[in-house]
Amino acid sequence: MTEISHNETSIYLRFKSTDKLAITNYSEELFNKITAVGWSKNGDYVRSSKLKMSLHQLVMEHYYGAEELAAARSKGFIIEHHNNDGFDCQISNLSFAPETQNKAKAFTYDKMREDMMNSVAVNFYKDFDSGRYQITIGFNKEHSLIDSSKGMAIPIVAMYLVYNNDFYRTMTDATTILHELNLYGKFDLTSLRYERYQYKEAIPFPTDVADDQVFYFDENGEVLIRLGTPHLVINQIAEDKDLYKDEG
Repeated sequence: MTEISHNETSIYLRFKSTDKLAITNYSEELFNKITAVGWSKNGDYVRSSKLKMSLHQLVMEHYYGAEELAAARSKGFIIEHHNNDGFDCQISNLSFAPETQNKAKAFTYDKMREDMMNSVAVNFYKDFDSGRYQITIGFNKEHSLIDSSKGMAIPIVAMYLVYNNDFYRTMTDATTILHELNLYGKFDLTSLRYERYQYKEAIPFPTDVADDQVFYFDENGEVLIRLGTPHLVINQIAEDKDLYKDEG
């Protein structure tokens, strides 16, 4: 039996055969569609035998419409899970993509992303409303942004790059970032094809804090977290939804 629940933002499906939750976005209409039929774990995906479709297909049909889903199928497109997790059916994690691009992603981005998680977390998302993509980078090791205009290096913990509606461009740039960081420990922003970017500066730990101390409360009571230790590695940085908005 499948347990289906929701909160204000998300719908969850829990199966007895696994501790892993399936997730998608909450709306009353989508929740009613999901609860109207039975669901089961089908390999790495969630499927309804009554609908003869997987959860990610229902989600894409709900958002884009049955005609768009049928048109994508007729072109030989599949539904791509950006983070390679078939249980993550949030609309920001799904795109229509040619099967050839799906295979290229499997042997490049997907593999490098997992292999490099201890040093960097690279993910990408799609915003349904604007159609834009966003790559997020979380640094588990020390990293600096070189600002040539100021002649200085800025220690950063996260970076966000916004792209137009181009799955392949976004995926290949995410792959390039991983490749460059893996081989050279840095990447060149001028070689990427983003629309704009933002970053989050790192907050240095006080010098009197032990190197193996993961958490620290500053004088304002804010908690600082030391990333990239054996005790704490980030695997995903959430998208900054404000960056999808048109500038000005």
